[in-house]
Amino acid sequence: MFEELVALHDPVTRLPGSVLFFDRLRMAQHRAARTNSAVAVLAVELESFKAIARGYGGRTAEEVLRETARRLGAVLRPQDTAAAVGDGGFLIMCDDLHGIAEIADREADEICERVAHVITGSYRVDGTPIDISARIGMCVDVGGSLEALPFIQAALADRPKATPRRTVEFG
Repeated sequence: MFEELVALHDPVTRLPGSVLFFDRLRMAQHRAARTNSAVAVLAVELESFKAIARGYGGRTAEEVLRETARRLGAVLRPQDTAAAVGDGGFLIMCDDLHGIAEIADREADEICERVAHVITGSYRVDGTPIDISARIGMCVDVGGSLEALPFIQAALADRPKATPRRTVEFG
């Protein structure tokens, strides 16, 4: 029972886990096929996460994950789903984008920019500033025609070099 719960929700961030994410992604793709809309997946990697865990310890690393999840929740739309997928990784499914590819790409780019803006920078944990950079890849599926796993792999492969660091403090 506990393993099933962990697969559905990440115990640190309380975000959906990979099983729930894949289920929501498949439902969104079916809906996109029925309604001629699009779905995007963003693959987010906190690049310095493993170094943070080694250098500052597990409790600090968990605080960074919780803060990242909180920040994602503040900028994502209600129909979007963010999932924690381990080692500083997050997947974001953007549902109900426009059915015309160019418009869907623009909508997904805007969401990606908002995500990059809020998760990169300096996090402050117990008074210590910790610089976070992230790589974000994106793939858009118009009409729900892609299989879920290759769709996510395409987003993972699209991740560029690190986003620039900014200073943002929290409490």
